[in-house]
Amino acid sequence: MTKSETAASRRTKSITRHLTAATHSKSGLSSEEDVKKTWRNATSFSSREQFIKFLKYLPNEIENLEYNVGVHLPGPLQDRVRYPNGWVDAYLDLEKASYAGENHVKTAEYQMTYGKQGLNSNIVVPFLLFGRGGPHNSGRRSPPLVTQQVIVGDPEDAKRIAKVHVTKSPNFTPFMYNSIISTTDDEEWHAMREHLVTAFLPKGSLQRIFPVTLDRAKFCPERLKNILAESKDGSVNISEFMLYETEAQLQLALFGNNREWMDETNQKFRMAMSGKMPVSYVKQYLGELIDNVNHVEASGPATAGVTSEGEVRGPLSDALRSLEFEGKADWGNALIFAFAGHDTTAHTLTWLVFELAQNMEIQKRLQNEVDAFFQSLNGRDMTYEDLSSLQFMTKCVMETLRKWPAVANGTYRQIRFDDYVKGPDGKDVLLPKGTHVQITNWNRHRSAELWGPDVNEFNPDREWRGDEIWNGDGFRAYNPSTERFSPFTFAPRDCIGKNFAQMEMRAILCYLLKDFTFELTDKAKAFDSSKFLGVNYGTMGPQDLTEDEWVKNVPGSVRPKRRPVGLSVLPVPRNK
Repeated sequence: MTKSETAASRRTKSITRHLTAATHSKSGLSSEEDVKKTWRNATSFSSREQFIKFLKYLPNEIENLEYNVGVHLPGPLQDRVRYPNGWVDAYLDLEKASYAGENHVKTAEYQMTYGKQGLNSNIVVPFLLFGRGGPHNSGRRSPPLVTQQVIVGDPEDAKRIAKVHVTKSPNFTPFMYNSIISTTDDEEWHAMREHLVTAFLPKGSLQRIFPVTLDRAKFCPERLKNILAESKDGSVNISEFMLYETEAQLQLALFGNNREWMDETNQKFRMAMSGKMPVSYVKQYLGELIDNVNHVEASGPATAGVTSEGEVRGPLSDALRSLEFEGKADWGNALIFAFAGHDTTAHTLTWLVFELAQNMEIQKRLQNEVDAFFQSLNGRDMTYEDLSSLQFMTKCVMETLRKWPAVANGTYRQIRFDDYVKGPDGKDVLLPKGTHVQITNWNRHRSAELWGPDVNEFNPDREWRGDEIWNGDGFRAYNPSTERFSPFTFAPRDCIGKNFAQMEMRAILCYLLKDFTFELTDKAKAFDSSKFLGVNYGTMGPQDLTEDEWVKNVPGSVRPKRRPVGLSVLPVPRNK
């Protein structure tokens, strides 16, 4: 066994131990099983009294504060008519919405009810914060902390705070440890970002793996035809189709895994993550994925540098394998890339199909652009550089990200030093160092004050501001954002995979729209636009109207039941 193989074996065994510990974790609480049972009951609302009793044993960050931001900013905590027991009642109301995948809607309702600036209001809401102790967010789970957080709705405040206060709240650390998305150590995040971003360099990486993306995109129409041939009524769950394809893109192009392993694990991993299979499979999947990372014949900018001759294959595996950080960053990064690396992109594609199926004129315009695009290629394969010519597609994608942000919750941060946000009367309100804040996307993306009276309509031709559509350049590598628009949050701690997502979406859309027109089924058409606002369990997709409103999860899931995500469409082959 070579030295590198020995190191890889040690790393795999170490990660496996971490996974086992995560599956059978013991928190610092002496009666963790009772706490788990109590918390499970509280989140399913079978025992409010038990939840209140449970809270008495938890640390409380907002009791006896000399300065309480919740007094200076509006929100439900001040409403003792609606919530006579203050924090407890308001939290349970918000948690009930979260359980139904509607926390983004509830937060917007709070802004409209209590704020003077509507969806642009800064408000305070109750927050029960879970985290991990120990170095590198990799120790035992900490007892939940009774606290509050500021919802930053003001667009100027949102951009500034996201840019300056890069420290994350620890709410993702129980599952992702000190991954790039969850570490609360700013220096660790910065070093990790610098290393992992090499896998997403436009010319050094993405341009060179584009042939893999292209080959898979070419296969999409054939696979859709095969699924359609087996459909009894001509309908297809396009959400499931997109989820499969974006996971395939991730595994084949970025990780460099083989197709057999991808096909074997694709659906099972996603089912385990959504409560349709035992969550224990996630442990098995990530163990195999990390083993692949350590042994796949990957090469890329992370180790070889960016040269014109250098081969790039599985650049994310190359970057992860050469990543040397303490704690459990390997486990956390494997999980976040495997899940968020496909889920958000698939939801965006699904929402876009949803809108195109309701707006046939827009769909036809987009198909015309795709047809003209393929004609301009004169029979050759498209390249990464060609994607910038699809300017109407860019507007359609960006309008989808505006109206249906896959990460409606935005980003969770801690204030690094005393700072200020706008209060209800326009005066500055102090946010002391350590204040928890959430910079949501849903509220600003759905603000009529920011976007105009047609904010709830799908309008790719709306008046875009420069950086929102790359100043009309079609496709560029920098983060498309303004104060009112942040689908990938704001730099510098923005989505590291945004360029890969934009690349694969365009390739997939080109081949699907070239061969198909999409229509909604009768069941999918039967939605109430005032209530059909997405199911948000960390990422947001459309509710599947072909299933019951609630479906049971398998035993042992975080939630006993969930609202299903999916979209039933009729793919109609085009006669060209």
